[in-house]
Amino acid sequence: VIACPNRMDDEFAQLRNFAMYAHCNPLFWYIYGLNSILSKVQPNLFFSPSHRLPLRKNQCVPTVVLVHDLIWKKCPSSMSLKSRCIERILFPHSVVNANHLVTVSKSTARDLIQYYPNVGDKIQQYTQPVLLNKKENVPQEIIYYL
Repeated sequence: VIACPNRMDDEFAQLRNFAMYAHCNPLFWYIYGLNSILSKVQPNLFFSPSHRLPLRKNQCVPTVVLVHDLIWKKCPSSMSLKSRCIERILFPHSVVNANHLVTVSKSTARDLIQYYPNVGDKIQQYTQPVLLNKKENVPQEIIYYL
């Protein structure tokens, strides 16, 4: 997610087309493609919901990285070899170079500190609420988040 107000011009549309190519080669995207877009667009903030930053991060753009888990490190057999290799390259770089880290649980925050002890001061842990549909006839006394 790139936060850049008032940048919906033709150049930005061309960059979106470049991003479509990246779907075929994710490593290429994180090494070259994304950095190229960030340099051209010059956003106010870069938020990565997939815990990945470009390898050549633009130092002028503040970054927030969302970390869901460290499954690639704790249970590597659950992922394909290609995915594990990409994570081994991109994850450590992203965690160390992000300005802020957001985790979805205390467990993930603890895992980050266990494997990357120097990033503890960058971590903010947020538990996402689970909202129930009011039409489901749920009694009012039920708590609406976990």
